[in-house]
Amino acid sequence: MFKNFGKSTKDLFKKKFDFENTSKIVNKTQNGITIETTSNVTQSFKGTINTKYVNRDFGEVEVEVSTNAADANKANLKLKKLAAGLVATVGVASSDKDIKSTSGKPVTSADVEYSQEFFAAQTVVKTDCDKSKVDVYGSVGYDGLSVGGQVVYANNAISETNVGIEYTQKDLTVSAFTEKNVEVVNMSFFQRLQKETAVGASIKYPIASGDRTLTVGVEHQLDFDTVVKAKAELPTGVVSTAVEHKLFNPKLQFTVAAEFNVKNTPLVANKFGVGLTFGDF
Repeated sequence: MFKNFGKSTKDLFKKKFDFENTSKIVNKTQNGITIETTSNVTQSFKGTINTKYVNRDFGEVEVEVSTNAADANKANLKLKKLAAGLVATVGVASSDKDIKSTSGKPVTSADVEYSQEFFAAQTVVKTDCDKSKVDVYGSVGYDGLSVGGQVVYANNAISETNVGIEYTQKDLTVSAFTEKNVEVVNMSFFQRLQKETAVGASIKYPIASGDRTLTVGVEHQLDFDTVVKAKAELPTGVVSTAVEHKLFNPKLQFTVAAEFNVKNTPLVANKFGVGLTFGDF
C-alpha cells in the first residue's frame, strides 16, 4: 500500500523517541478488552483513556477519551469479516487535524481498504458536514516491487497527488516517494543486518529550496530485556538516543529518550523524556 511506503524507516526514526514524561497502565482481559490509561506530566498532567475490544467474529471497537481539550475524543468500529481482503472502519471524533473545522462539529470518517496478492487500494473519507476530505491510495506489486500513488480531494477540487515506488525483500526495504503534492521527494532504506540489529537512512529533498536533510539511525537489541536506538540528522547536527528496558517483577517497561545538538557547546540535552508502562504491555 502506498500509504505505508517507507514505514519501516519511519518507525525506526520515530518509535521510542518520546520526549515527554508519561506513565501508562495497560490492562488486558480474557474476553478481548484492552484498557490503556496514560498520564502526561509534561502537558499539565494530561490524561487519556483508550479502550479497545477485539472480537474474532467481526473486528474491533476502539474508544479514546482525553482530558486535554486540544486532543480529539474518538470512537472507531473496524469490520474485518465483510469479505476476503476487505477491511472497513467507521468512526467519529470531536476534531481532526485534516479537516481543521472551525464550526466545532464532530468529524465522521469512513475508511475502506481492499487488498489482494498483487493489488491494494484504500479510500479514507472525513467530513464535518461543512468541510470534507477524501484520500485515495493505490498500489500494484509483484515479486517485491510495488508502485503506487495518492490523490487527495478537498474543497471541491483535487488538492494533492503523490507517487512512489518500493522494493521489499526479507531483510531489506528501499523506498522513494513524494509528499506535499510532489514538492518533497523522500528516499529511504531499511535493512535488518541480523535478528538483533536494524539500520536505516532517509533523504528528504524539498524540490523548491533544495535543502536536503539526511537522517540515519540504528536499533540494537542488547538482550531479551533491553533495546537501544540512536539517530542523527544532517546538516542540523541533531542526535537522538533512546533506551528501553523491561522488568517482569514488577512488570514494567522503562524508556529514556534524549535529544542533543552536537554543534552546541557545552553539549546538553535539548529534549528529555521518561516513559513508564505498567501491566500487560
